[in-house]
Amino acid sequence: AHRLMAYLLIPVPLALAFGLGRAGLARQARWLTVAVLWQFATGLSNVVLGWPLVAAVSHTGGAAALVVVLTGAIFSSYRTPELASASKLRASSL
Repeated sequence: AHRLMAYLLIPVPLALAFGLGRAGLARQARWLTVAVLWQFATGLSNVVLGWPLVAAVSHTGGAAALVVVLTGAIFSSYRTPELASASKLRASSL
């Protein structure tokens, strides 16, 4: 189930990275792309190599890196004037 959900969800952070890049947050977009690719590679190596400890720990560390990168991207988006004003407009229209 974990693997199947990963296949379904991998496009979501990659699309977010694309959007971040277009919004002027290229650094966050690159880090998000690297973290997602790291998760994919370590997850695949876990399956192919039979769950070696290094790959399993690296996959868990990659999940933590994704949390850090996504939190940083959210913080940066509020500090970018164009994105902050756009999010305020969306919030006020709700």
